Amino acid sequence: MPTVKELAAHLTRRATAELLRFVDATPADRITWKPAETGRPILEIVVECAGANYFHAKILATQAVPVRDQQEFAKFREENNTLEKAIASLKASTDAVVAQIDAFPEDRLDATIVMPFGPGVTRTFAEIMLNVFYHETYHTGQIAYIQTLYGDKKMP
Repeated sequence: MPTVKELAAHLTRRATAELLRFVDATPADRITWKPAETGRPILEIVVECAGANYFHAKILATQAVPVRDQQEFAKFREENNTLEKAIASLKASTDAVVAQIDAFPEDRLDATIVMPFGPGVTRTFAEIMLNVFYHETYHTGQIAYIQTLYGDKKMP
């Protein structure tokens, strides 16, 4: 039976691989396509996942929630404005968060931290580790849905 950290690291790597499998199955002309005016393109989803991985890596490294600087994230989006850059960033951010999962002290897994996602959102550090898997899996579903909207009905 794997430890929580081993499971979180494994699931994080698998979630990134799955998300990238769906991205790889997307035609180049659909990477920046939006299914609706208020929808988000696949490129933006990949960049968000990379940014979220770095955010979670910082939480695990410092055992505190970093300030969420919207200007810093806007710069991050600009720097990752192509699919190649976004994929490289996603892979690097996955490595970064897995390294922090591996390095996290076992005796702090049940400690809690208040997250910035609304009042009263408290998570253990073990939950934060698993949240990376959840977050990327959720976005893989979004990508799969976008693919069905432009007519691709086969599973990559």
